[in-house]
Amino acid sequence: MNASGYFLSRSVHIASLLALSLLLLVPALAAQDDANEVHPAHIHSGTCEQLGDVIYPLADVAAPTGEEMGAAGSHPVKVSEVNHVDVPLQEILDGGHAINVHLSAEEIDTYIACGNIGGLVHERENGEGMEVTIALAELNDSGHVGIAWLGDDGEGGTNVSVSLIEPDEMSSAGGAAADATPVASASGENVAVSLTEFMIDMPTELPAGPTTFEITNDGTIEHNFEVEGQGIEEELPENLAPGASGTLTVDLEPGTYEVYCPVGNHADEGMRLELTVTEG
Repeated sequence: MNASGYFLSRSVHIASLLALSLLLLVPALAAQDDANEVHPAHIHSGTCEQLGDVIYPLADVAAPTGEEMGAAGSHPVKVSEVNHVDVPLQEILDGGHAINVHLSAEEIDTYIACGNIGGLVHERENGEGMEVTIALAELNDSGHVGIAWLGDDGEGGTNVSVSLIEPDEMSSAGGAAADATPVASASGENVAVSLTEFMIDMPTELPAGPTTFEITNDGTIEHNFEVEGQGIEEELPENLAPGASGTLTVDLEPGTYEVYCPVGNHADEGMRLELTVTEG
């Protein structure tokens, strides 16, 4: 082969390798871009059906960084920093407002999730004043839904946090928990429990005996797990942050029990079920 033929062949080979490298790199870059999405969020006047002007800008909603710990298979949650709005929560509630989340700063006119600020308001458990949790519904087939929490800060202002999840990207952990057969161990039954907004996903009938509930918070806000009945009233010692897990072991006697989330008004929102325990 002459010199010109050699260099031509080598150039074609290098070009092919570069093309292959780009083909392999593009999906990785796309996945990285998806993980690094940053979504602007605001409190608008009006409602999600008819949004008005931006009244209070909020921190962007994005995937947090840090070290992964705990049980495998947790689901990613996009969150904002806790925002401080310099008006009381009552004023926000009375004024008619909505929280709207945008696709990106570049595509600010594309809305991905929105929720009207209103609903069941209750006293804060860890502070003075009121708090309310609202749902953020999907917009424009974005695949995003979420939760926003608003609470009085005790100094005349309001703290606001926004969380988003992509249900289509999640494994069916909730369904798996409901359909799972309790696993017997040397110390009794192991029962998978999934907590989300606002439901508890677990079997509703169990055999009597020592039972370890393996509880995972698959939601976007803090939850807890309590079992009450037949002289038993036990709950996790601490609330579970989104993605966190814990265990609660109780000795169940035959009978009927109430299982619920004792955080705020979560039980009234739907995080309550009746558990029937049968003779083992």
